[in-house]
Amino acid sequence: MKRPEQAIIILVVLMLAAALLPAPVMAASYTTTELRIAKYANDGTTVLNETKVDYHWLKANLPVQGDGVTRYYHQGPVFEGNWEETHPDKPYDGWNPGEDVLMSMLVKADLGAVMGTDIKDICDYIGGAKEGDDIAICSSDGWRKAFPYSIIYEPHPRQGPAVLCWYSGSGSGPDAQEAQGQGYPDTGYVVGMRMIFFADTSTNPWGWHIFGNNDMKECWDEEYWCKGGDYWSAAGTSGKWVSEIRIYSQEDPPEEPFADFTTNVTGGTIPLAVQFTDTSEGEPETWEWNFGDGSTSTEQNPVHTYTKPGTYTITLTVTNAAGSDSTENTVTAGSISFTASVTSGTVPLTVEFTDTSGGEPEAWEWDFGDGETSDEQNPTHTYETAGTYDVTLTVTYDGSSDSITKEKYITASSGSVSGGGGGSDSSDSTTQVPENTTATPDEFAGEILENQTFQPEVPDIEEIIISTLDIPKNLTISCETADLPEGLPEPPGEVYRYYTITPGDANATIDEAVIRFSVPDTWIQENQIDINDLCLYRYNGNWTALATRWTGTTNETHTYEATSPGFSLFAISGKKVDPTATATVTPVKTATPVVSVTPAEENKTTNPLMFGFGHPITGLPGLLLDAVRAFFVLINVIPASPPPAADPMPEPVFTPDPVPATPAPVPTVDITRMQFALSVLSDPPNALIDLDGEYTGKTTPTVFTSLPGGNHTLRVRMDGIEPQERTVMLARDDEVLAELPVAPSIRSASPGPLPEWDQNCYGGVYVESFPDGVEIRVGNHKVNQKTPVVVYGLKEGRHTIRVQEAKGAFKSDREQVWVEKNSITPVTFTSGNPDLTRSIRIESDEFKKKPFSINGRYLGDKLPKKVDIKGIGGSYITTRDNDGGYRSYRIPATAESGDTVNAVFSDTPCSVLVTSVPSGAAISIDGFPTGFATPYVIEKISEGKHLVSVSKPGYIPAEQEFHLTDYHGDTCDATVKVILKPYTWGSLNVSSTPPGAEIHLYGRDTGEKTPHTFHYLDIGSYTVKVVGEHGSRTIEDVIISPYATAECYVDLPRGGLKDLGAP
Repeated sequence: MKRPEQAIIILVVLMLAAALLPAPVMAASYTTTELRIAKYANDGTTVLNETKVDYHWLKANLPVQGDGVTRYYHQGPVFEGNWEETHPDKPYDGWNPGEDVLMSMLVKADLGAVMGTDIKDICDYIGGAKEGDDIAICSSDGWRKAFPYSIIYEPHPRQGPAVLCWYSGSGSGPDAQEAQGQGYPDTGYVVGMRMIFFADTSTNPWGWHIFGNNDMKECWDEEYWCKGGDYWSAAGTSGKWVSEIRIYSQEDPPEEPFADFTTNVTGGTIPLAVQFTDTSEGEPETWEWNFGDGSTSTEQNPVHTYTKPGTYTITLTVTNAAGSDSTENTVTAGSISFTASVTSGTVPLTVEFTDTSGGEPEAWEWDFGDGETSDEQNPTHTYETAGTYDVTLTVTYDGSSDSITKEKYITASSGSVSGGGGGSDSSDSTTQVPENTTATPDEFAGEILENQTFQPEVPDIEEIIISTLDIPKNLTISCETADLPEGLPEPPGEVYRYYTITPGDANATIDEAVIRFSVPDTWIQENQIDINDLCLYRYNGNWTALATRWTGTTNETHTYEATSPGFSLFAISGKKVDPTATATVTPVKTATPVVSVTPAEENKTTNPLMFGFGHPITGLPGLLLDAVRAFFVLINVIPASPPPAADPMPEPVFTPDPVPATPAPVPTVDITRMQFALSVLSDPPNALIDLDGEYTGKTTPTVFTSLPGGNHTLRVRMDGIEPQERTVMLARDDEVLAELPVAPSIRSASPGPLPEWDQNCYGGVYVESFPDGVEIRVGNHKVNQKTPVVVYGLKEGRHTIRVQEAKGAFKSDREQVWVEKNSITPVTFTSGNPDLTRSIRIESDEFKKKPFSINGRYLGDKLPKKVDIKGIGGSYITTRDNDGGYRSYRIPATAESGDTVNAVFSDTPCSVLVTSVPSGAAISIDGFPTGFATPYVIEKISEGKHLVSVSKPGYIPAEQEFHLTDYHGDTCDATVKVILKPYTWGSLNVSSTPPGAEIHLYGRDTGEKTPHTFHYLDIGSYTVKVVGEHGSRTIEDVIISPYATAECYVDLPRGGLKDLGAP
């Protein structure tokens, strides 16, 4: 070969190499070795949990799928020419049910002999997914595909598990369009990490593991099918270079945590061991403690020991996915103390001081208040001058010092001289009695007990008087109301209140405590308690009744006094009076002879040897006395006793026929002072309720929980129907059913009285769009209807509603909404350009931890919170205060993304009258249910913009914005009237064997369990899934017809492996 020809050949080879080299370089740039796993809340943005792992960790810690030898395939497009080669006499079918068009396997489908990890196991590592969740697989090149729970967690064998592959044992076949590589992602597996479905071998003729196009069609819903151009292709469901797995859950975003903690002691001598208990709200995920002495901890409930004296500030910082919060408290350790042998007397007064500080002090410094000092631990000092002196002790521990001063502690007085020509000095040594303290002699022990009275600021505990030999100076008593701790038994009787009483110094010894308390007469009457049977119980391993006595009644309050041997958990409890108790009378059936004999007639002779005792003497003295008397009778000193007289014959005295005894009075109970529950039902339901002549703002069915006993006038009414009225004598919890006189057509459409209406766990949304007729999704689940439509049967809580339309057709293709149970919330999608959104953190010092809404839309959030605000001006937030008021705050238009706004909410001087046609619709203000139904005046509303929403079962909800202004203190009232339109609905009854299974609609758990009947569902076709302990069943095309009940029954597996097939 000539040199020019060789040069041309070399140049061509180099050009071809240059053209081919970029491809593997690009592939290598996308190859992934590390994986991010994240679980999101139902808002799609809040991360509940996340982590990163690499393929080494997956291989070492989770079960391995595949063996590196067996090959797996995803069928690619079936082109017409390839179909004709295999089936020359059959019409073209791109699904290829037999999976026998070979080239569709070899060109696109050969994904290599791989090993990997089941994506289900990967998801479970960060908390897992559940029915209704979506799992998205994301690649480093931007590819992304979301799958429902069932595809990842309940794979059909023809699909097989979804496996994230991180190893290929051999290269691709000779006909493969794309090289897979061999080895690990960083050693030659150029498409790794890759998701592959490990299908079974049941369909194709070669016994290969092929996930075919027809498998995709049969195993999946249509929305998850994949096309390559105009051809169906299961190969498109396998993503290469996977870098992220996301779980989009139905869980609500967590609240920002609110830090709080308690300690078992607030002070004591060193070494002081303190148990810190986290009581934070909002489900913190991490804890950071700073104990104030340089020590820290990340435990939730640590124990820390203080070894040096001082007052320490403890800081707890808690964090979760929504944010963090901190709080502080103090503990005093190593409390320095000392005593004196005497605290008063005449000069010269010699006092022995004793250091009683805890721990092991290194040095002492005493200041006796008269200019003298000492560095001894236990010095003796003499006061030469009369006066009152402060004494200070400073103690040093490991280079750190602290002091205590007892003011006016020593009193030295001048001497006194007695009259009568002489005298002597006397030193009077007395024991100090603290203020509000008395000394009481203990005559049995020969010791002095000190008493001190405390008046805690807690309900109904008037005084606590403690007795002990030596009351520590500055002793404190902690008394708090409490709940019965979990796991402890209840004390006998009806409990009024629990308390925990503890000394501030855990080492203090309390010999006895008198606890004086009070109980309102209203509680005693309501609970039918005998005032003499009320008792204070103390828990010390078990409940012990303490000696308790009633001390009087003041201002309709009964006061009591109980004595306790110590402090712990206490309960005030009483026994109920039996209102049916009557006196028991035993009648006398026959006459009985009665003989009446007076003591004088028994023995009229006075015995001179009674020696003035006035009664016979028995025992050994009596025997000796009898002997002496016999001797004196023998020598005639005293006369002999006369013989006993014969018993007189009793004269029969007959009692007359018994007169029935008057029974003991039955304790009277004033029933009007007692409270009962009244359940009011009607058929049809949703009728207005008047009670004692006034509209209650409630509709049937409802329960009035605290009505006074006695007669009540009840009136149940509906628009255009004659009301039903009756008198109810309320002497117990009762129920009333009103049958309203309605037309037969209305009666037939009624769902009945709905006695368990309030126990429902679900509500719904009304979705409308402009323009209408678009498909909607709840989360990622497609609803088989188009806008406008009522989607009823959604579990109470936050949901994401999406519309399926051309990109940019609406301002937003998704909206977050909060569903209230037994209510329908409107959701509207409008066309236009997206609103400008600002991300702002809202805080409030006054209303921390309170829920709030944005522009009238409540989403379950609490202050403080970082939120997205749509639009520039006119936005506002509303919170509900403890008095039921609706307070709003206008967000400044100048607030920018990233800013923090401290909201100062307005007062609530205004009100609004809300009416509707028909009446009886539930009213919400700014997303907060008021608990009342139209027509009703809602009070305590602030000035400014607000949104009122009304919802009535069987009707499309309505809402209206209104504005309130307070003109110089004048009333600022408004009236809102809306007209509701009915929609056609039906009912669905779902039952199963065994019962108690979850019921899913729209791919989500409704919160209900079988058997259950759903009312007010929009008519149409529904997919119902019933999930039991050992398996589930899915029923397709359940038809809901107008004002009829569709029956849906499933027979669930009762054990063994989970059965995923449809019946």
